[in-house]
Amino acid sequence: MKAKIKLVCLALIAMGSTALSSCSKDSKEFPIEEAVGTYRGTLKVMVPKVPHTEIKDAKVTITKVSDTELRVTPDPKYGATAKTFTVESIEGDLMNPDVNDPKGIFIYEVADKYLSVTTNREVPTEANFIFKGNKQ
Repeated sequence: MKAKIKLVCLALIAMGSTALSSCSKDSKEFPIEEAVGTYRGTLKVMVPKVPHTEIKDAKVTITKVSDTELRVTPDPKYGATAKTFTVESIEGDLMNPDVNDPKGIFIYEVADKYLSVTTNREVPTEANFIFKGNKQ
């Protein structure tokens, strides 16, 4: 009888620790598809050794690459280089979790459908960009 009680107690402790050790991020649905689409806003393109260009009413497209990656592609006519960012849900918004990401910064505010992207040059000849705008 004592052996059965001990086994039941051990089983309850194991189940309790498993339930308590899962983090809140595990239970939330990852809304990566929320950011997929077309955006309009202001785009600043920086080409090496050329004054930057600012385009009002510019268009960028976000596509899903994987369950944790989004690709930001400016309209090709602007000459900016597309970037793929690893993102996660942080406080209900989507962003790249590494503030030192060599690709740049990606922030999508889910409630406002607002995108802010700043890319870094990974190759000296690459055209990087800054985009701020809303989902269409």
